[in-house]
Amino acid sequence: MSREERLKTAARAATGDDSIMDVAEFMPETALDDPIWNGRADSHVAHDDTGAPETVAAGAHLGEDLAAHHAELPPHVCLAVTPTQVHVLGLPHGFFAAHPERAYLMGTFARHGLEVEVTGRLTDIVLRLTDVGTGAVMSLVADRLSAYHPKTVIELLRMSAAHHDSLDDPAADQPQT
Repeated sequence: MSREERLKTAARAATGDDSIMDVAEFMPETALDDPIWNGRADSHVAHDDTGAPETVAAGAHLGEDLAAHHAELPPHVCLAVTPTQVHVLGLPHGFFAAHPERAYLMGTFARHGLEVEVTGRLTDIVLRLTDVGTGAVMSLVADRLSAYHPKTVIELLRMSAAHHDSLDDPAADQPQT
């Protein structure tokens, strides 16, 4: 079984959602600037109002927590895309985990409520997802040069954003004369 198939199986088990179409692995953009990010690879990181670390419950209100700076993403995450949602999962031990079944659900976002921005850089691609309901922003990075590239997930997310835009603009669906 390929790494992608194992991760998709793990995502379906962690979320209980059999409608997952594709999955992809990312790093938060901030992890690139953190020389000790690997030390947090197994943590489920969040903070309460006092700043004390606590575990994020499965399916927690990740958008509100990120927007209020009460949570941060672990160094490796998986985006699991369904026709209507995006599940965000933490990945213990990083990309090459021997046990992807240890992936844990951090939160879920409605696809129609996400703004999607993709920026290409020399060696990687930055995917910026903004949850319009909470203001939460996730800036995620994927390696552009590796054999595994999250192209399908990025295209699915872009499609939902384009579809959302066409719903907001009825003229977009009208034939051009």
